[in-house]
Amino acid sequence: MHCFRNILYVTLKPGDQSFALNEALRIAQQNETSLKVLAIFPEFPGELKPFQDKFKQSVLDQLEASVKENCDSPEMDPGKISYEVEFGKTPGLRMVRQVLRHDFGLIIKDAEPHEGGKGFQAVDMELLRKCPCPVWLCRPPRANREDSKLAVAIDPDSSAPAGEGLALKLLEVASSVAERLTQDLNIISCWDSEFEETLRSNVWFRIPEDALQHTVANIFARHRNALRSLIQQAALEEKFRLHHLHGQPDELIPSFVERNGIDILVMGTVARVGIPGFLIGNTAENVLQKVSCSLLVVKPEGFVCPVKMEA
Repeated sequence: MHCFRNILYVTLKPGDQSFALNEALRIAQQNETSLKVLAIFPEFPGELKPFQDKFKQSVLDQLEASVKENCDSPEMDPGKISYEVEFGKTPGLRMVRQVLRHDFGLIIKDAEPHEGGKGFQAVDMELLRKCPCPVWLCRPPRANREDSKLAVAIDPDSSAPAGEGLALKLLEVASSVAERLTQDLNIISCWDSEFEETLRSNVWFRIPEDALQHTVANIFARHRNALRSLIQQAALEEKFRLHHLHGQPDELIPSFVERNGIDILVMGTVARVGIPGFLIGNTAENVLQKVSCSLLVVKPEGFVCPVKMEA
């Protein structure tokens, strides 16, 4: 079972400790690990600077009260919860530096409100691109948390060196989350023959239909076999439903999430090893901007964080 260790919860709004805080407390308790509650605010301007320390203390008191109010388990050890308030610009960078400084294994926060309810704001996108540990951006579920629907998107045929390892890691993480939610796991994998539509619509060049169909069938079979092999390697203990979809993932995944009422999507960002913060292609970012559910993003082994520690 995958375990998150040393969890960081972050809020950027005083008095807005809600769904994500409850999730952070629940996950910390289930994993028997520590939780840091962090609030980040802009620096007070010069004429208000004398009030900053009193404001900080009020926020700390408010955070502690919110934890007591939201903690639904008497088994959560208060000694494993710490609190901090930071002031300054670039909250996304400050979160990543917290992860680098304290080796957090998961960062969780409420997704910033976004027009239309889909996609993510700049601060959240910076966190998703640069944070080396898993990032969980929370939105309230459509139903009760106990009835939350979970899906994980994997690619068994990735050309990236870390692709297979990332897919196995995603299955491990998603299976663990599904177990704690007592929900079946939906596994999404998309396959496509990029040349198929081009050749069928080209009036100047024709390939016999039977030859084209045979090639497409072979591509489907190779992808299906790779997918089955990957799931077998993962040795999933939880029940799951497999959705093998034909088409482009940046169109099919958001459509599947919306159509099936998915509350949490687990996915990865495939990075080129050694290139800080680099995402291959636009597929991952296109998916991110089209979903309205909570998002749990996992980086591959070898991901290089582009953020440097402060001197």
